[in-house]
Amino acid sequence: MLLFNPFVKINWKVAVLGGISLLILVLGWVIYRQEVHPGEPLIPFQEEWTYEKAFARAIETNNPELCNKINKDHTIQDFGVRPNQAREYCKIDYAVAKSDVDYCLTLSEEHFPSGVSPKDGCLRELAKKLKRPDLCDSMPSRNDPEYGSLFVQSCKQQALEIDISTWQTYRNEEFGFEVRYPEDWKIESSFPGRLGPGQTEFRAGANPQIFAFGSEGVDLTREEGEMNMYVAPDGYFDCSNYTNLSGDDVKLFFERNSEKDELEFCRSDVYFRFSRITVSREIFNQILSTFRFVELTSQAQWNWEVLGCGSNVPCSYKVCSSPDPIICYSCVGKYDNVTRGEKTPSSTTDPRTTTDFVCAKEVQNPRI
Repeated sequence: MLLFNPFVKINWKVAVLGGISLLILVLGWVIYRQEVHPGEPLIPFQEEWTYEKAFARAIETNNPELCNKINKDHTIQDFGVRPNQAREYCKIDYAVAKSDVDYCLTLSEEHFPSGVSPKDGCLRELAKKLKRPDLCDSMPSRNDPEYGSLFVQSCKQQALEIDISTWQTYRNEEFGFEVRYPEDWKIESSFPGRLGPGQTEFRAGANPQIFAFGSEGVDLTREEGEMNMYVAPDGYFDCSNYTNLSGDDVKLFFERNSEKDELEFCRSDVYFRFSRITVSREIFNQILSTFRFVELTSQAQWNWEVLGCGSNVPCSYKVCSSPDPIICYSCVGKYDNVTRGEKTPSSTTDPRTTTDFVCAKEVQNPRI
């Protein structure tokens, strides 16, 4: 009764301190619930963590454990999942986005209602992304006595499927070939290379070229590509011992090993060599499968632009082909002291074969 007696004097300082203490306890409990038991129904003052928010933070901070904060339902395509499943999907997507095989292997082996575990789903998606069918052999579902072999087989088949519909095409008019490569790659070539046998000056189309294939972010002039292609004209290699391939004027020398880390062959005594550096064998073999010979453009028109002339100094030119693909050369004439002049080029003067001008292909990114 004394507690409610209006005549009893209240100690307000004690009351305020008690209220603050109670508020601190409530906030501490809220934080504890959020950190230790995420995914339970939201309580007052608790921060909402959606899949999108947790995934973005995990990627930004390289911390997939932030996926455990998800406490909101998540919709995948047309069906919804509870927060506990959304947390696992977030971890899978993190591992795939980061290509983190090691983290993928730490995921739960407990099956989703869909019949696969987070670890299964992660390994399957990474196998497809990285083109690594060997990852399928680590799927927990491989131990399923009834469907295990089918799970692994399906995973490996998807990993080996390579969509080349968006790949770029490089076409080389000088040596008469074209090849396709991934859309996010580039090609750099070193040209003119060293002089040919008996040469004292550069002659277009008569020097080896090394083509380096690699990702856009790699400086291929300083770092080695993911694969290389070496092409040398007639006179650099003896192709007489090569074996004729049926149905084409192509001679195969040998494959350095059964896994095709390096392939060498000749056509009309022009030497080709493909070397796998870091690219997967699946993509390397797919690139090789797109290689084909093409007919050289013998009727190309050439635009000879005069850059300058001088007394007793040959004229210099910039020469580009038309129509596409555009190939450009830098050329100089041969000044004749007897006639006091030099020959004038026409639109049919081919800088690749002319003997009246000394031409060098301009250094440029040969991507078409």
